[in-house]
Amino acid sequence: MRLIHKIILPVFICWYTTGAAQRPPSVFVTIQSAVDSAREQMPREKIFIQFDKSTYTIGDTAWFKTYLFDAAYLTPSAQSGILYVDIANDENKVVAQYRLPVAAGVTWGNIALSRDNFKEGNYTLRAYTNWLRNFGDDYFFFHHFYIAGTAENSLLVNMQTQVLTVSNNDSIRALLKFSHLNKQPLAAEPLELSVATGKKTILKAGITTTKGGIADINFTLPANPQQVMLTALEKNTGNKVVLPVVFNRPENTDLQFMPEGGYLVAGLPAHVGFKAIGEDGIGKNVKGIIINSEKKQVASFQSLRKGMGCFDMLPAANEHYSAVVTLPNGQELHFPLPAVKQTGITLHVENSYHSDSLRLTIAVTPGFEDNVPNLWLVARSRNVICYGAGLNFKINNTITKKIPKTLFAEGIAEFSILNGFNPLSQRLAFIAAKDSVLFNISTDSLSYAPGDSIAVLLSFTDNNGAGINGNLSIAVTDDTQVKSDSAGQNIISQILLSSDLKGYIEDPGFYFYNHDSIAGEALDNLLLTQGWIGYSWDKIFQPVAPSYEAEHEFMVKGRVSNVLNKKIAGAHIGLISQKPVMFKDTITDAAGRFIFHRFPLIDTPVFFIQARNKQGKSFNAGITVDDVKPPEFISPKVPVIMPWYVNIDSTTITLAQVKQEIDKKLLEGMTLAPVIVVAKKKVDGSFNLNGSGNADIVLDEADMEKTGKKTLLDLLQEKLPGFHEGLFPPLGITHDIFASRPEYLIQEKQVVLVIDGINVDNDYIPFEGDPAIEPRNRHMQFLKAYLDYYTAEDIKGIEISYSSKYNAAYNIRYHKDDNVAAGFTWAYIEVTTRGGKGPYMKITPGTYLYKSTPFSWPAKFYSPHYAVKDTSDHSADLRSTIYWAPNIITDSSGKATVSFYAADRAATYTLIVEGTDFNGNLVVRAKKIIIKGKR
Repeated sequence: MRLIHKIILPVFICWYTTGAAQRPPSVFVTIQSAVDSAREQMPREKIFIQFDKSTYTIGDTAWFKTYLFDAAYLTPSAQSGILYVDIANDENKVVAQYRLPVAAGVTWGNIALSRDNFKEGNYTLRAYTNWLRNFGDDYFFFHHFYIAGTAENSLLVNMQTQVLTVSNNDSIRALLKFSHLNKQPLAAEPLELSVATGKKTILKAGITTTKGGIADINFTLPANPQQVMLTALEKNTGNKVVLPVVFNRPENTDLQFMPEGGYLVAGLPAHVGFKAIGEDGIGKNVKGIIINSEKKQVASFQSLRKGMGCFDMLPAANEHYSAVVTLPNGQELHFPLPAVKQTGITLHVENSYHSDSLRLTIAVTPGFEDNVPNLWLVARSRNVICYGAGLNFKINNTITKKIPKTLFAEGIAEFSILNGFNPLSQRLAFIAAKDSVLFNISTDSLSYAPGDSIAVLLSFTDNNGAGINGNLSIAVTDDTQVKSDSAGQNIISQILLSSDLKGYIEDPGFYFYNHDSIAGEALDNLLLTQGWIGYSWDKIFQPVAPSYEAEHEFMVKGRVSNVLNKKIAGAHIGLISQKPVMFKDTITDAAGRFIFHRFPLIDTPVFFIQARNKQGKSFNAGITVDDVKPPEFISPKVPVIMPWYVNIDSTTITLAQVKQEIDKKLLEGMTLAPVIVVAKKKVDGSFNLNGSGNADIVLDEADMEKTGKKTLLDLLQEKLPGFHEGLFPPLGITHDIFASRPEYLIQEKQVVLVIDGINVDNDYIPFEGDPAIEPRNRHMQFLKAYLDYYTAEDIKGIEISYSSKYNAAYNIRYHKDDNVAAGFTWAYIEVTTRGGKGPYMKITPGTYLYKSTPFSWPAKFYSPHYAVKDTSDHSADLRSTIYWAPNIITDSSGKATVSFYAADRAATYTLIVEGTDFNGNLVVRAKKIIIKGKR
């Protein structure tokens, strides 16, 4: 915080010496006060997560360390003590949720990528705090990764695609070469191929591969296709691969132009950024010319990196400009530039990599200042005002200012021109601070043998050699199994860059690993094209109260009310937990609210809450518990990550092969034949007509506790094979009374919902229903209301009876007068609730069963220890993550030492250390370690 105060002081000196004569300083004081107040009342947070590696397979464990910063000072966030982590598949369906405790700005943990929760495919991890939701999900931390399958898929595919245009229709030619993990071709094998875009299948075909394992197919693309997926099924073995078909038609390249400061203004020099993106979402390098309305060239342009670049031009009044890009085939693409404003203001920032100052040029059209008399230049860094000056264009319509970079903290600086409190122009620039700290990694040897002990010394000091107390995490991986990516996401690129920009950033680490003018220019192009202001001036000058509370610790809060929803003050509230055994009690306040806090370590919080009167007896009261409902999962649009078995590199295939080898050895190590004991599940309090547990499928209370807060509908869709929407009676079956209508079905049998022994159809679904709902849909809509209403928290167990063995008793009770022989048959879902009172009452009055999102407590990373000259026979050590340590603290001299043992094969290891001193200094370092020979 002292650093920020040093930055603020020169603002007042600069202000009064440059603008006092022309501008009333009270306006700037108001601006600064508003910014400071907004930052204090709504301090933003930033999140970074380091993972042990970039590639995983099914059955792996993902290890991670999380850093939670105050965005302004990069100190530990004082707002949040709880972090939420959600993982969703490529359909944006959340498959896993975690809650992590945060202390002193850090937390760490592990995620078991088990087959129960994860399948092969693309996933997005999202991390956020409840407080961070006040700023929108653009500020959440996102990490995209692919989980590879192993045993279920032994096919490799080399796929090359080509777009062909025939009779104005686009088609895809896909040349596929199939092989096994051992690289042997899948020769003369029959395959079943299908191609789909969205939910529409556009091709189904049988084909036999050549002796070289090659299949050659063509299919026509529909207009505006969604993601195209090709599925290949090996008929003889059942092996299946799903291949995203990525195509780039040059004529569909999107090219956007962003004038610096926001606008093209007639008669004023313009610096224009541009970005070209292909159909696959990746930046495409382009070059072309800018022409005016008379088709005369006024400028040329060429992208520098990842489709981004810039050029200069002088817009003329009443002109319209467009860009012309010539494709390799000679075709020309035309893109309009933004319209030219006849009057206005421009802001140009020169940010030379080698200069210690920024050069700003502000220009206006003649007479512009007459309409905007209160012009101010304000510069912010991390939402702290670092510079301010009044602007007076009475003498000249151009003002140039030289601003020292030392006024700003490292990271993005935002320059704004304000007319009073109204922003007219904005521009972002990156301030690359000179290295103020030294961080080094050294080892006790240049190379090692398999099984050797490896000691790593970490040193974290300032330029004077004084030690820095750092909080670090280290990951060591085998390069033969894990691809290291120096251009990828790291703590510096995330905290100083990505967290303040909108949209997908390709290879963000590039801008920080390459300390040269090219990287600086490329970074400036990025800010020209993707720079945005997340916390706008509108929110600063017109602040609103936060919608989401900061959570400093885990608490259980709620409200007690009577049947008229009026608060009940002075009610005694008891909270009981069985794991761990715990009892807490409190009394509601004047608003009828209660709160429990200071909980011990709990993995899966399940609490029984009861309201009692002053005599200690339960009474008819309603209890509601405040809970953090996760926001809708909307994954940022990112390029498709190819499955590991498509056009694969050697590192990924080695990882898959090693995983299969490990799985095989685990199976071989089981010397005793497995004995499987299956206990019959029972549901306590069940009204099952066949007796508790006598059903085709039974989900008991233990299953409900593992499920969390999913609705009954979600449970059935996830746990019940064959559960779907369809028509009943099925097509082809006729009956004089009934007509087919939409229903929930299990194996083409209509679902009948029974709650605590009461058939919902009989008395709880109205015959007429909502007139706004089409009559054929009414039954299903009302049934859906019940399925959405109940959650796993409300349910003890679910028993599904659809076979004749179990549904006969139900048919007799509920459908004895119906013509079963004519083809009408039913599947019964017997739900036993915790209240046990049937569909008309969700919970017992005066009680509440609260199940929170489980807490994730970290396991300890297993690192084997080998004795010196150990010649004993042991299982092969084939780790891909050699070592992981999430919480390394350097001592007062800035030093720390870690040690681990090498695995059993010759390889090169990549060692990556990331961390912070939580005082503004961030570090990332990588080192290679060579392992020679055999064990």
